[in-house]
Amino acid sequence: FKTYVLTDDEFVRADINTDSDIDSIDYLLLKRICFGTYTPTNCEYGYADLNVDGKVDSIDYLLLKRSSFGTYTSSDRVITTAD
Repeated sequence: FKTYVLTDDEFVRADINTDSDIDSIDYLLLKRICFGTYTPTNCEYGYADLNVDGKVDSIDYLLLKRSSFGTYTSSDRVITTAD
């Protein structure tokens, strides 16, 4: 499983637990959100909505899975918080 390390001024949608790493914990949280066994905060829900369609579903789960295996990349994955 690939781990992404972020700087302090950026976040990646898939960093659900906001620890600056996208790792197996984020993958597990997204899976649990999809299956309804974890109720995310509003912030976690926003980070878990990878395709930004307003819902967290199997498509978001598949995007994170494919990204972790290197079979999916997106140029807009990183969103900076600095204005």
